Amino acid sequence: MNTKRRLSDDLSNDSEILSEKRFVKLYKEELESIEKQIHDLKKLDQKDFDVKPEVEDKARLYYRTFAREFYDVCEGRVSDEEFFDLWEREEELKAGLNSINSLEGEQKQLEKELVHANEDETMMNGKIKAVQEKRRNKKALFISFLCMAAAVCGVSAGYLYHFEMNAKDYLWQLSAGAVIILLLLVILFQSQRKAGDQLKLLEMMVTHKSHTGKRLEDDKREIGNDLKFYYEKFEKVFSYISPEQWKLFDFCGKVSARLRFSDAILEASNDLERLLEKNQWDNPGIWMYHPKVLYDLIKRKDYLNTLNDRKDICNQELIRHEQILEGIGEQADSETIE
Repeated sequence: MNTKRRLSDDLSNDSEILSEKRFVKLYKEELESIEKQIHDLKKLDQKDFDVKPEVEDKARLYYRTFAREFYDVCEGRVSDEEFFDLWEREEELKAGLNSINSLEGEQKQLEKELVHANEDETMMNGKIKAVQEKRRNKKALFISFLCMAAAVCGVSAGYLYHFEMNAKDYLWQLSAGAVIILLLLVILFQSQRKAGDQLKLLEMMVTHKSHTGKRLEDDKREIGNDLKFYYEKFEKVFSYISPEQWKLFDFCGKVSARLRFSDAILEASNDLERLLEKNQWDNPGIWMYHPKVLYDLIKRKDYLNTLNDRKDICNQELIRHEQILEGIGEQADSETIE
């Protein structure tokens, strides 16, 4: 394998490795969050958890406070069940969607630039072939004329010598002929040199176009990796959000913006969160989005089942990406040995 090919493969492997490491980190973080929630819920069922009634009361009070504000703001267009999943990760969802829209726009622009760059490179290659042919023709013409001039000089000298003619009698004719021949040779040489300079300029331009195309390809590949990451994140990590909820996403964003300024909701949520922190819950903030789970046994069982389903999906995807990462490493090692 040559050095250029090896460097190209190394860069491609590095890009793939970074992409797979992002996936591994994503699923590890998601699994960590799920484990914390499962661990927190198990505390409610422990016999020595003495503050369970207080947690349930504060969770119930928080939900009632939230419900009064929520149903006034949403005007019946969305239920709390549809709203909570989106509200839980609203900032993350917004950032992800904005990133996807931005990256897709950049990708389309890069594709257009790549098409133009490839067209320009093809056109320049065509020009190079034409200039190379032109240079070859001019070089052949110069060499042919140089040989003819040498032959004429040799024949003229031989003619003068053979017939014992005095060269001084034909000095002006010989001088004029020599000047004309020299001028023609200079013109042909400069024409050939000009074609060579034009060829070098075109080759430099093609090299620049080639480097530009390679840079655009690298940028496109990086954007593709980023998009792949966000697409999979939305497909797997946010798969519990239903299509109906997605349709209400913009509306729910307006609702949540108004709820954040509710003093009553903030006070009730702070009381509940402080109580959970005091009792060393792993992720107390997350339960502001699932208050019913803390006091409703049926909701708790359903949510535990949901968490376990998400955990299975994330474990499968984590294993898959770790295997891909190992495969890339083994492939790179084998190519290095070769």
